[in-house]
Amino acid sequence: MMGIVRKDAGAFALLLLFVVPGSWLYLLATRDALDFGVVFVVGALSYLVLMVPVLHNEIHESRHGGYLFLAALPIGRLQLVQGKFAAPLAASIVYALQSFALFARFEAAGGALAFARACALVNLALGLCLVGLYYAGVFRFGFTAFLRYAAVVIVVIPYVAAMLLDDTVAAMLGGDIERFAWFFRSPLPAAVVAAALAAYAALMRSAARTKEVAR
Repeated sequence: MMGIVRKDAGAFALLLLFVVPGSWLYLLATRDALDFGVVFVVGALSYLVLMVPVLHNEIHESRHGGYLFLAALPIGRLQLVQGKFAAPLAASIVYALQSFALFARFEAAGGALAFARACALVNLALGLCLVGLYYAGVFRFGFTAFLRYAAVVIVVIPYVAAMLLDDTVAAMLGGDIERFAWFFRSPLPAAVVAAALAAYAALMRSAARTKEVAR
């Protein structure tokens, strides 16, 4: 399983090496306080950090017969699926930690810091759900068929909708995070994260139960 994780982790590590320093340089140069602009950029990039490496890895597997090779190895179906699901989870943890470190560099009024952290975790949790749906579809239908019929629905539409929602909320609130204080003071963010992790685990088990090898 660890061999699969190390192989897939390369794409995540490469993207993080570009996204993390770039986002830090941009936000620290253009923002003085922790506001919706910072939260929006960090949240939007979380989907990019998770989905782009997954798509890259699966295109590589499809072109080079990677799943046929993995199926010939002396590992179980569950280990194969766990290896595929582990790299995005590890990347989300790394991205969350760097997001918290970035938020701490800004002046944060009132509960702005707690709100930003909650939003970052919710975005990453929803991003993991998208990754889980994507992998479940790939293992069930095969990469080519799934990408042709369903990937746009699972990858593109939720990403665009999330960006538009964040932009709309920012416009409606005029960048005033304090007006959204109820969000991070409620158990809602923790409930969303817990539900997303449970859904991710359920999707992993669903993918492991499929009989055909993804191709």
